[in-house]
Amino acid sequence: MFARIIKSLTAPRNPSVLLIISKRGDMIHALHLVPETGEIERSSFTDKYPTVQLHGSKETSREPIGTVTLPARGFEATSNFLEEVGTRIRKQWKRPLASSPSTVESVAQWAQDVLRPSALEVMHESEGKADATEETETLSVFLVYITRPKPGKVIKFTSL
Repeated sequence: MFARIIKSLTAPRNPSVLLIISKRGDMIHALHLVPETGEIERSSFTDKYPTVQLHGSKETSREPIGTVTLPARGFEATSNFLEEVGTRIRKQWKRPLASSPSTVESVAQWAQDVLRPSALEVMHESEGKADATEETETLSVFLVYITRPKPGKVIKFTSL
């Protein structure tokens, strides 16, 4: 009985995953697919902390995916990158996790089956797209697993 109470109090609540693209010490650009609704939201925020902390949501782990070289056009290039990843996600993932409650395992499985492959496809296609005379920047791409204080959006992100 006590084990069940302890597990309910210590189990991660409302798990989710963000796709993060950033250059160390610079803006972080994030894409979040809300597990309960399937809505995709995006945001950009400054890199104040070594881990993601957004309105009560806290990072539990981070998995590097790789790097991508994009035209150094500031927000436009990263926005286009995240928009393309969002388009791929929509094509591959038709139902929210609401049909089965969002668990750490279901979120991790979704991240590996849908989010990671979508990001890798766009990363691969983005390589070499910049004009040879255009300045580029190399950004790191991560999956960031988080817990949220309640189901739903992480923050009032811009919806795609």
